[in-house]
Amino acid sequence: MATSLARRTGHGLTYAVLGWAVAYGGVRLAWAVGETPEFRQFGSDLLALVHRWGEVWPGWVPLLAGRTIPRLLLLVPGFGLGAGIVAYFGMGLVQLVSGSASEFSDTFLWVAMSAYWVLGLGLVVASGDYHLRTRGACAACGR
Repeated sequence: MATSLARRTGHGLTYAVLGWAVAYGGVRLAWAVGETPEFRQFGSDLLALVHRWGEVWPGWVPLLAGRTIPRLLLLVPGFGLGAGIVAYFGMGLVQLVSGSASEFSDTFLWVAMSAYWVLGLGLVVASGDYHLRTRGACAACGR
């Protein structure tokens, strides 16, 4: 039951975060009139956390095609970056609530910091879903 809930929540939040990243990438693209490879990579990393091609190397990857992807290759950056983003922008939101002075408008800060905080939260939840899906059987109970 918990795995099913985690999977549904993980998939939903991952797609929401991916939508945010695509929208932000579009804004960056409009600013720079160029490619934004970091968001394309970020989006594929997010989707790898919730789809099969995050567990087995795709056929087009030389020398690795069909092999299992090491779990830590996605879990360490997923949890690490997600937790860092949540902590950093969470503290920014706390400062905003406490009334700290800033050169930016409060509306801008609320929207930007909240969006980044949700991005980090989505990354943590997607990583948690990936962890639950790819973990081995428990040595004690066999589940």
